[in-house]
Amino acid sequence: MLSVVIVNQKTMSKSQVVLGALFGDEGKGSTVQFLCKEQLRKGITPLVIRFSGGSQCGHRVMYNGIDHVCSLTGSGVLLGCPTYLDKDVMIDPISLMKEVQSLQQFGIEPDIYVHPYCRVIFPDDIIKNQSNKKTIQDGTCGCGIFECFDRNQ
Repeated sequence: MLSVVIVNQKTMSKSQVVLGALFGDEGKGSTVQFLCKEQLRKGITPLVIRFSGGSQCGHRVMYNGIDHVCSLTGSGVLLGCPTYLDKDVMIDPISLMKEVQSLQQFGIEPDIYVHPYCRVIFPDDIIKNQSNKKTIQDGTCGCGIFECFDRNQ
C-alpha cells in the first residue's frame, strides 16, 4: 500500500491523500506523480509524505525518458518534489542508498527528509525475515519489514 500525502509547502493549506486497497498495481505512484505535476503547473512544489511502509514498496514512475521504481522516495521524485518519510516508515538504509544512487545516475539529487523516530531495518532483520518459515508461508517480500516491526513493538 502506498500511503502518501501531498502538501502545499508554501501554505500548508491543502493536502491530498492517495491510499491503496492493499493489493498493489493500482496506479498509486502514477496518481501521486500526476498530482505533483498539477501542483507544479500552479507554481507550487509539493512535499510528498510517505507515512507507512518501507523498501518493499515498488511504485514505477516514468518522466522524460527516465524509468524509476520508487521504494522509499515519493513518486514525485523525478519531478524534483521532495519526500518526507514519517515516523511509521521502516527504512532500510542500504535500499535507500541504492535508490538515491540510481537517481543520481540521471542527475537527480532527491531531497529526502526523515522523521527522527523512523524504524530502521538492519541486515539481520532481512536475514531473519527470509529464513522465518511463518513469514515465508505468508508470502513475505523478504525485505525485513516483519522482523523490524516485531523488534520495535
